Amino acid sequence: MSPEHEFQRTLAHAEGGDAVAMYYVAEAYADGIGVGSDARLAVRWYTKAAQRGIVDAMLDLASCYLSGKGVPADREIGRRWLAKAYASDHLITISSQPGAQSRHQLLAMLQQTEKPPSREPVSAD
Repeated sequence: MSPEHEFQRTLAHAEGGDAVAMYYVAEAYADGIGVGSDARLAVRWYTKAAQRGIVDAMLDLASCYLSGKGVPADREIGRRWLAKAYASDHLITISSQPGAQSRHQLLAMLQQTEKPPSREPVSAD
């Protein structure tokens, strides 16, 4: 089966509400497999999958927001998706292959995205 045909088949499942298929559609758009690469559409599908509890999608969506790929960079939204992935009961991700995030790795990523302390003067009320 060609990558294009496989993409269309997966897209049909995603449009039918299959959260895992939504994640794979996002990956296809992100990597340009079976379809033209489109970071904005990847973010749209990562969001749908993440909202349905797919941890890999939460992580990829966080990365998009932290880097500004496909969306305007927004550190706070990226951090929220990382926190949601960290809090997930299903931390072993779809891709339990090398690169899958452990709770320890996610905690380190969360700590790296914390806002630096404010340097504004403190008023003495």
